[in-house]
Amino acid sequence: MDILLVCEGITESSIVAQPWKHVYELAQKMIKYGHQVKILTSHEGKKSICKEEINGVPIHRIKKGKFLFDLDDLLKYLNDNQVDVINWHGSDVWSIIHLWRIRMKLKNNVVWTLHSGPLSIHDFKSLKFTELFILYKFWNNILNALIPSWIVKEWINLPEIKQVITLSQRLKEYLIKNGITDESKVKVIRSGVDIEKFNPLNQKMILENELFEINNNDDKIILYFGPLSTFRGVDTLLAAIPKIAKKFPSAKLILLARGSLSTKEERRLEKMAKSTKNVHIVKGILKDEILVNYLSLADIVVLPFKFWPQVECPLTLLEAMAMAKPVISTNVGAIPEIIVNKENGILVPPKKHEVLAEAILELLDNKELALKIGENARKHVVRFHSWDVIVKETLETFTATFDHTGMDGSFSR
Repeated sequence: MDILLVCEGITESSIVAQPWKHVYELAQKMIKYGHQVKILTSHEGKKSICKEEINGVPIHRIKKGKFLFDLDDLLKYLNDNQVDVINWHGSDVWSIIHLWRIRMKLKNNVVWTLHSGPLSIHDFKSLKFTELFILYKFWNNILNALIPSWIVKEWINLPEIKQVITLSQRLKEYLIKNGITDESKVKVIRSGVDIEKFNPLNQKMILENELFEINNNDDKIILYFGPLSTFRGVDTLLAAIPKIAKKFPSAKLILLARGSLSTKEERRLEKMAKSTKNVHIVKGILKDEILVNYLSLADIVVLPFKFWPQVECPLTLLEAMAMAKPVISTNVGAIPEIIVNKENGILVPPKKHEVLAEAILELLDNKELALKIGENARKHVVRFHSWDVIVKETLETFTATFDHTGMDGSFSR
């Protein structure tokens, strides 16, 4: 099968994050299975088309206009390159505007994959008033929420779009609510994680790190990883630590703080962390191999999101679960579609540091429960979130979609 995956803004440095990692992993696996795969993305230069590779994955770039793909170059590329499937990936509903711009001129049909949905009032419930002022970071999600439903209905029912893939059930329900004419046209295929790399059998060593010391095997390690952000509930987690330390004085919280801590918010949280006993910060973007070792050390992984406007399957959540770690998270976004409370993880309300502390204490007190939850987490990820499963479901969707039109996806009006 000849497949073209389309996603704006892919660079070698961006493929560590979603949605770019999702697209890149699909391409790698599909190539491994013997398919012809290219990724089409954008570049800022003057050339119409640039070609390169990232670890064996062909990347074709076309010019970007002021905000979007150059319209003429986009249409010419899509019509001149005959492929079996065009799979267009968008981080939000706005991404479909590209297809709207070239409607009636595009000679091939499209499978559209939607990675995240719009914000709603419910998403803001857990935020403090002061946190509303830094929502500008998610301007695209806010803009997405302002699209009138009649426009969404027009976009999602474009005849060029023969199938829609969403990364969560809630996104499917959003599209149905906004008037997609054929519910069977929408299929839920979640995002994935590398279950071979993130595997509890891969622990090779105990990290030697001068930032903290593990005095004995009875020390309790609580781990958080990701950007230091109040949206991700780091302040809630820090507020829970004093109560935990009363019962487990040697318990340690390790914050793997991705990034340089350059913003005012990050520096404030760093200062808060340094003033809290038994909290240790490790800065920088860690290689996966080092991250696996830190996850191996952890008794519990805590990811207490207050707000999750990005892709539907938080990668940190999947990575921790793949390592068979008991994860405590919150019932925001599509996280409850991944974690079943007390079965493969623990769900708590966002922003409630006392409830979070009780959940952490319960798992530290009950090793049997923690072990069971961790084992179930690994099984769940292997069954539903391994890249082999994701790619198989995606390929099956492509085949089922285009069986009646021919695998070149061509159609006539």
